[in-house]
Amino acid sequence: MRYKTMALGLLFCSLSAQAASLDPWAEQLEQEMHAKYTVLNERVSACKAMRKSFDYAKPLNEGWFETLDTTEQQKVIQFGFANASQQCSAKEREAYTGSMLDYVAYTGDKEPLNEWLVLVEGDKELQQDINSIGVEQTQKFVKQHLNAPFDALQLLKSQGLF
Repeated sequence: MRYKTMALGLLFCSLSAQAASLDPWAEQLEQEMHAKYTVLNERVSACKAMRKSFDYAKPLNEGWFETLDTTEQQKVIQFGFANASQQCSAKEREAYTGSMLDYVAYTGDKEPLNEWLVLVEGDKELQQDINSIGVEQTQKFVKQHLNAPFDALQLLKSQGLF
């Protein structure tokens, strides 16, 4: 999952403009939301840095994975990339989401929620591809082989899939 700094920057600029007219509790909730987003962003950066330590040379030669065609293998790796990235920052994502929902519920300002939904919405086409490939088998494979952050393109190249 990639976080779009520009979109969130615009979101926070609009929130800051609204903050001037908010009551103290709303301002507190907004500040907490900003603080939790900062922690999330720092964690996402740390997760990206962890990609360097992934063992790209290790072959992904599990029987089920080898039965897939190249396109399906690419999709499984793409899904694994998204899953590992998401899992790496799950705690911080949860904290930010809770804080953002508190702010939205109190103020009625749904803009942060709408922006967040755009950012976290999964790739529908990829989800359909994984449905066709097999959700359970894909999740099992990803959990065993792709559970740490990695660079998807580098892995595809190292596996001869790109």
